[in-house]
Amino acid sequence: DILPQLEKQMLKFLGAERLTIYQRGRNGREIISRYKTGAEVREIRLPISPSSIAGYVALTQQSLNINNVHERSLLASIHPELEFDRSFDASTGFHTRSMITVPIKQGDTPLGVLQVINCVGKNAFDDLDLKSVEDLARVIGQ
Repeated sequence: DILPQLEKQMLKFLGAERLTIYQRGRNGREIISRYKTGAEVREIRLPISPSSIAGYVALTQQSLNINNVHERSLLASIHPELEFDRSFDASTGFHTRSMITVPIKQGDTPLGVLQVINCVGKNAFDDLDLKSVEDLARVIGQ
């Protein structure tokens, strides 16, 4: 697998602390982490639903750039059921602040989700960062 060899370069290119690549499950109702930085959690399974940020992106196939995942009113403005799952941070000691989450597709077929966590070197991810993550998701989807 080439991803572990490219991990540091991808994070530097994206200006992020961590990333997770989710694949759509066979049943089409969940996404499953297939690659992630940070070894604290082995596997993440999320329903394709508005209850989580990655699940919401898998459901809607729309990119999200969220500069403060802890701001409930911001999440509610996107969807009333949307929440940030604090359990991962609580169990690992990691502190998630911001994230860009984009769909991974092959043509029009949804394959999964790419999630980039915590902007490095500046206060927030911007539109250029979002474009970079979307470009990487396109490459992954090919």
